[in-house]
Amino acid sequence: MWYLSQLGRREHYALPAYLHAQGKLRMLATDVWAPWAQLVPSMLCPHKLSQRFSPEMAGAHVVSPSLAAGILGRFRRETSYARWVREGKKFGSFAARQFARNGLGAGDAVLGYTAANLEQLRCARKNNARGLHVQVDPGVSWYRVRESEQIMHPYAEPSSTMPSGEFLDRIAEEWDSADVVIVHSKHSMECLIDQGVPASKCRIIPPAFKPKGNSLVRTFNPSKSFKVLFVGNHCLAKGFHVFAEAAKLAGSGFEFRSAGSEALFKNYRAEVTRYVTILGRLPHAHVLAEMSQADVLVFPTLSDGFGLVQLEAMAMGLPVVSTSSCGEVVRNGIDGYVIPERDPLAIVHAIELLKDPERHRTFSGAALLRSADFSPERQAIALMNL
Repeated sequence: MWYLSQLGRREHYALPAYLHAQGKLRMLATDVWAPWAQLVPSMLCPHKLSQRFSPEMAGAHVVSPSLAAGILGRFRRETSYARWVREGKKFGSFAARQFARNGLGAGDAVLGYTAANLEQLRCARKNNARGLHVQVDPGVSWYRVRESEQIMHPYAEPSSTMPSGEFLDRIAEEWDSADVVIVHSKHSMECLIDQGVPASKCRIIPPAFKPKGNSLVRTFNPSKSFKVLFVGNHCLAKGFHVFAEAAKLAGSGFEFRSAGSEALFKNYRAEVTRYVTILGRLPHAHVLAEMSQADVLVFPTLSDGFGLVQLEAMAMGLPVVSTSSCGEVVRNGIDGYVIPERDPLAIVHAIELLKDPERHRTFSGAALLRSADFSPERQAIALMNL
């Protein structure tokens, strides 16, 4: 049986929902589980809280700590790294206690995620269960990429501090304590190996994705502007500055739009908005609405554990232009284009190719099919084969 733990609604509960349907989920431990929120009028219930439940998990054994305690903890004055360590320890200890009390033993598997799985892995070892750890990002390599990019572009965004030693020690101990370290991409695996994780311990298993609704193959109308979309945190590590430079170079016939949180410097943001319509952070439904109106998604990340937004776009029939420093989603020349990092001209060239209506339609159909390759069933089978 499987004992899962996760902070947040990771991948919209796709993996635990699938395991539950197969009768293989013994327990899910999570920070917030709010089936009651479905009964509260939307105007009275925070949008994020209403999403902390999955109807597909009805009848599953789900445990979560006090919601009030979690909210109060958010008001503490501390760095993000200190908060992640504190919350990881607290949640990990809660999940480990619940697992031990509910029969964890030989033949079972424990699975959790970065910075919030150490206590569960120790519990698994103590009870002769299999300990699986999912590293959701490339580890300290991601922070190094962010730091170096901020040094090269000091005008774009505030400088960020490197992770604390306590945080780095915790994730390193998770790698050491796990029987298997699961990553979502070849990029992440290479980064972890560079950080000392044995290659023999690493396995690449992409995250679960379940398309919503039935999208149709897109048809681009050449009489209109070609809509180019960026979705994600507007930061250097995600390559937003590369996207903005491509917008500047692309000229007429294109409309560049972006959705996501941002902390850009005022002057840089003002410069960028000459070429990009920055929509800010949007509810997920509004992001999907933007995708439904776009013609291509550009994901110019410099380092990413996977980039689930690629699949969300493909599931709506959008071709994707992406770098290789993320999950292996885009098949170059089939459902999108894989471009070099930090190359705005490559973005411009790719979207110019996609303006051809026939090519765009062909890529759109291939993108729809590609989004189905990352099903919860496929992920669960890969995990069980471990």
